[in-house]
Parts: sequence; C-alpha cells; structure tokens
Amino acid sequence: MDADEDIEFGRIALAWGWAAREVLTRALAWQRANAPQRRLSDVLVQGGVLTPEQVARIAAEQRRRRTARGPRGADEPPAAPWTPLAPQSPPHGVAGWAGAADLAAAPPGVGTAVAMGPTPRPEDEDPLLGAVLGGCFVNARLGAGAMATVYLAWHGELRKDVVIKVLSHEHTKVARTVERFRREASAMARVEHPNVVMVFDLGTTPDGRPFTVMQYVDGQDLDKRMKAQGRLAPEEAARLVLEVARGLEAAHAKGVIHRDVKPENIMLTSGGTAKVTDFGLAKDTTMAPVTMDGAIIGTPLYMAPEIGGKAPIDARVDVYSLGLTFYYLLTGVEPMREFSAHDVLFKAAHGKLRPPEDHLPGLPAAHRRVLGRMLARERDDRYPDMAAAARDLEALLRGAPVDAPEPTLWPAAPGAGADTASVAPAAPPRPRRPHPAPATTLSSRQLLALGAAAAVVLALGAFVVLAIVAWL
Repeated sequence: MDADEDIEFGRIALAWGWAAREVLTRALAWQRANAPQRRLSDVLVQGGVLTPEQVARIAAEQRRRRTARGPRGADEPPAAPWTPLAPQSPPHGVAGWAGAADLAAAPPGVGTAVAMGPTPRPEDEDPLLGAVLGGCFVNARLGAGAMATVYLAWHGELRKDVVIKVLSHEHTKVARTVERFRREASAMARVEHPNVVMVFDLGTTPDGRPFTVMQYVDGQDLDKRMKAQGRLAPEEAARLVLEVARGLEAAHAKGVIHRDVKPENIMLTSGGTAKVTDFGLAKDTTMAPVTMDGAIIGTPLYMAPEIGGKAPIDARVDVYSLGLTFYYLLTGVEPMREFSAHDVLFKAAHGKLRPPEDHLPGLPAAHRRVLGRMLARERDDRYPDMAAAARDLEALLRGAPVDAPEPTLWPAAPGAGADTASVAPAAPPRPRRPHPAPATTLSSRQLLALGAAAAVVLALGAFVVLAIVAWL
C-alpha cells in the first residue's frame, strides 16, 4: 500500500471539511498499528466517518492530481513524513485508535507542494473526537453549552448516526446536576414514541463524565424554523402541535412531566415530523423529587402561571406551555415578549395575552377556541390532560367540531362559536324602516340657559300686558 496516498487522502478529507484533524490522525495511527494492509479510506468508512460516496469523490480528486502532476518527482516532492506525537491510551473498555500523527491539507486545485493545512480549530483538539463511547465512534462536535457538549457519532452495532451528550467537567462536580442528567436519560429512555427523541444508552467517559447516546434527528429545532420562515398556516401549526401533544401524552403516561416545552425543545425531522427532546428539567413523578416544592423550573416565556406556587404541579403545565408554542406558530409572535420581566415572573402577564387575531386577522374560530382553552390562566379551566387537548387538535385537522368553549381570556371575536375552518365574512344587514330620531338629552347647563330665557320672555310678556292695561 502507498502510504503517501493515504496521507493525501486525509489531506483532501480535512480540506473539504469532511473529517476533523484529530479523527484522521487517530484513524491513520490505528490503521498502521492494526491493519497496515488496509486503506485509510476503508477504515474511515467502517468507522462511519465518511460515506462511500465521499470516498469516491476524494479518490477522483486524487486521480485528477496524479494526472496533473505527472510521474512522482517530476514537479512535486514526496509527501511530508508524519510527525509522531505521544501515544494515547485506548478509549475506556474498547480497543480504539491510539497514537497520533500530523495531517496537512490543501483546498481543491492547490498544489500539494505548498499545502501546509489550516490551523487546527479548538474543537479539533477535543480528546473525545475519534474516541469510542458506548460502542459509538465520535466523529464531530455539534455544539456546546454551559451544561453539556453534543457530538455526532456512529453507532457500530445499529449502523446509524447517533448523538452523544456529555456533561461538562464543571457540572460533573455537582452531585445534584449529575443526578438530574441521569434522570433525564432515564425519563427519555422510558418514553418510546415516534414524537419523542429516543435514548439508547447511558454511560461514563474515561475521565468520569456521564453521557447519553440519543437518536440523531436530521433536521432543525422548531424555533430555528420559525425564525427562518415565519408563522405557519393554521393547519400546519395544528399538525405539529398535535404531534408534540401525542409525544407528551406518552411521557405523561410514564409519569414524566416535561416542564420546559418550547420551540427550541421540539425537533423537526427532514420529513417534517415533530419530536420532543431535552427532558433536562422534567419532573419524574415515579421518583423522589430533586427540587423542592414551589421551585421555579422552566423557561419564563413558556412557563405556566402555577409554576412556583404552593400547589404541586401536574401535567397541565405542559398543556399551557404547548399553548404558548401554538400561539407562536399561528401568529409568529411569542406572546410573553410583549410584557416586562416583572409581569412575566409575577404572573401578571398570563391573564392579559393579546387576542391572536390582533396578529392574525381571520384566524379560524375553532383554532382560537382550542388555543384559548390551552392558555386558560386557571388550570382547572384548561384541558384536563394532554389526551383531551390532542382530541381537539385532531378535530381541527378533520374539520370536526371541538369541545373547547369560547375562551374567557379574550373578548368575543367576530364569528365566535363557529367551528368552520375559517371565519366567513359577515352578511350585509337587512334594510330596516326608518325610526324617529331619539329625543335629544340636554345637559344641566343647557337647561339652566333655557330656564333663564323663559323667565325673560315671561317678564317681557307681563310688562306688555301691564302697559296695555294702563293705556286703556
């Protein structure tokens, strides 16, 4: 095997952004130590780093370069030798790649003689890139937050892409946070439903951080979809909210209350299916509570008004949060953003939400009624559970009557009470016979002036009468 071809293959894959530097170096080191007779491309395909189609394109680029440069030595020096680095221990419990070397890269069309490669990005130095966690080969880092880092990985047994969520070093030191992280994984693993992101495994990294292996969703979250394209048609909004409601109904049946339902925690697949994710703030009613009663848990812009109160919460907090999400999908406006932080946190805003028709004139009356019941300030006025909300949402899609009454949250809208898909224009009024104009109501000042004028007239009349009598 030509080692220089493997080096050039790695350079192209790195330059085209198809593989991280650290992943390639580990792959090459593993190949040389364990399977020197195999090509680097075969190792990368087996590990799920590259697809056969990507390998074919890189091979075509290699052939083009060979044709352009002619026989080796004519206009290009041999490939630069590898710079060995300190050997690395195999990933915990799995015989993984060890050792490292340097890969340089050049963008397509640039001679390899001057290709020194891009400066490694910070994420390329992540020790988990190229590692094996729970039988999954870690390919790339998708993102990082204050709590955890999320990676794209390849599950060798399932032969599919997965997501691995790893708790940060700082939060691993907090026992309560670690417990909540594990509870999230446990809660999601118990809920098996097409509209909930699945959890496949829970484990610990070699440096002691807990991680979960989850379903990879090829798509984007609902908030990104809204920011990119704006409000949805009423039927599409009802369809997505119905799918979320069904996923949450399955979670509630397992004793799991999400407590953080919002567009950012709803994933949309490339086929348009909604999936609930991120149960990090969920309340598992089958286990002892982690937080004390009355704690404010959730995202303020999507929290139900009873959260933080004295009474224990139930699944109706998710009904309310899903109602705020429904409002956003229908109107393109997050209703709580119109209020101050004080009003939101101290529950003054929840009874003052603007009618949705202020943002979307002509909103179907049935959609308005379902939305109003989901957003009732008093939880006893909401749907009693997510199953009841799902039935009305399904009725919206079928064009059937809904159970939700006219909402008391807003003034009655034109066409209120109609269950039709859209509000029909009002019929012109029938002609009526003219009525006499109503009597004019006089003010006290006008009455006083009239009284004075009448007194003057009477006085003049009396004077005239006396003058006539005297003349006679």
